[in-house]
Amino acid sequence: MTPGEHIILADEPADFAAAVTDLLDAPDRRARLGTASQLLVNERYGTEPIARQFESICLQTLRRAGAGNGGRSGHDATASDASRDGRDNACAWERRAAWPRATAVSRK
Repeated sequence: MTPGEHIILADEPADFAAAVTDLLDAPDRRARLGTASQLLVNERYGTEPIARQFESICLQTLRRAGAGNGGRSGHDATASDASRDGRDNACAWERRAAWPRATAVSRK
């Protein structure tokens, strides 16, 4: 986050009031600041980057769980493996395969 590009910093009340007044008087600057800030937030914290991060955590967890399962990775499991192991038939691989369809709705 870059001050002046994505955010206006003002710690003192007088500085804050001056910054707000400047933005009120400069609609083009206000629009640029808003657009740049929104893009930054979407790139870092939007649905897709958070979904990728969550998927990565899930896959790491599955790999760690698979390491204690004779070296077999948890995300390579099948429904028959899940049934044979006494796990729910909605195995990890099937849940992972459904993930991209769930996130695709957020694309423009």
